[in-house]
Amino acid sequence: MKDEAINMVFVGRVNEPRKGLRYALGAYSLLKWEYPNLRLIVVGGGVPDRESYRIMGERSLDDVVFVGPVLDDELPGFYQNADIFLAPNTGKESFGLSSSKRCPHPHR
Repeated sequence: MKDEAINMVFVGRVNEPRKGLRYALGAYSLLKWEYPNLRLIVVGGGVPDRESYRIMGERSLDDVVFVGPVLDDELPGFYQNADIFLAPNTGKESFGLSSSKRCPHPHR
């Protein structure tokens, strides 16, 4: 999924508010004005909650890519293709950060 787009990647269960999808969508909508080639890729199971759908509708975020759940061995590919990795967890755990740190990221 790498082309001229700037990939912003969120990994987490999208139906759990503590994972912070709403915050990821908010950040994306602000940055999208400045960087029109920005793309938000959402990796994880579940269905976005009502508030997330409201944010996407109000801010015309119809280009968000929802990948759905992936196998653990597929995650490194998403991390490696990410220019920006979002981890807006509002809970006390952030297991995604430790997973993303294990993946080498090429310098661009």
